[in-house]
Amino acid sequence: MKNYLAFDLGATSGCAVIGRLGYDISGRESHLNEVELMEIYRFPNTLVQQDGHLYWNFEQLFSEIKTGLNKAAQIYRSAHAIGFNPKGMSDEQMDELKQAFNL
Repeated sequence: MKNYLAFDLGATSGCAVIGRLGYDISGRESHLNEVELMEIYRFPNTLVQQDGHLYWNFEQLFSEIKTGLNKAAQIYRSAHAIGFNPKGMSDEQMDELKQAFNL
C-alpha cells in the first residue's frame, strides 16, 4: 500500500486526510484493488480582516499544516506524495505555501 497525504483548505476550515492505495500486480499490469481514506486532523481556517478585505491567516494555517504533517507521521512514517486543495487561494498565496515547505 502507498500512503498519500492531502490537505483540503476551505474558506473557514481545513483537514488532513491520508489515502492509502493498494495495487495488485500481475504480469506486466497493475490494477488498483484497494482504497482507504482516513481523516486524521481537522482545524479552523480563521480569516483576518485587513484594509476592508478578508484574508487567510497564513501563520495559523502554516502551523495547522505542520500539526497535520506530524499527526500523519505518527500514523504512517512516510507518504508517497503530499497534495493541497486550496479553495479560494490565490497563486501568490500558493507560492508562499510552497516556499514555506520548500516545495
